[in-house]
Amino acid sequence: MPERPLLLFPTPQPADRTKRKSLPGRVHKPDVTRQGQRLSPVFDQLQATFNARRVEIQQTTAGIDPEQVLVIKIIGSVDKFANAVKRIEGLEWMGEIETDEIAPDEDFYDEANPQKNLNGRLYLVMTNQRALDEMLSLWQRYQTDPDMQFEHGLTKFRDVFLHLRSIRRWDVQDRLLETGLIDVWQEDLKYSGDQIIPFEVEL
Repeated sequence: MPERPLLLFPTPQPADRTKRKSLPGRVHKPDVTRQGQRLSPVFDQLQATFNARRVEIQQTTAGIDPEQVLVIKIIGSVDKFANAVKRIEGLEWMGEIETDEIAPDEDFYDEANPQKNLNGRLYLVMTNQRALDEMLSLWQRYQTDPDMQFEHGLTKFRDVFLHLRSIRRWDVQDRLLETGLIDVWQEDLKYSGDQIIPFEVEL
């Protein structure tokens, strides 16, 4: 089996704050056309990266289907999205992280206070090429017909597409953020930047 990346999760906490903060109509969201302009190139790049990785692996270890972890960032929350993920073969739900420090931009902002940070979710999903292709097919069909009828159990993907801020592969930065290590380094550099700062890593 392909080796899976090391995932560092924060301490689990009840994730109910978003329901109180995200009042209906207060957060401006882009329409379907704008979402397509923003995100279609990102989905295309994801697919190209997967294809390149698959070719690379097939040249060394034939028959292995590469897997990657996707980080799906949305504004607000989508209840029971994990259930929809499980409906697509090859997608594996890995968890979610609540965040309330998402900077607003021209597409997502609080209509009453455009400078206010937004809250949202980071959904972590393991996927292979087949599952990614199916998710991209849903996205493309939704872009073509926003009123399309999603298959039973997959309607939550429409809600995620509506609230989707970004989607990308899990990377090294994600492994460090939740440990607090970057904050410690920044503080050390601020007050002791002229000294050697020792640290220890486990490989």
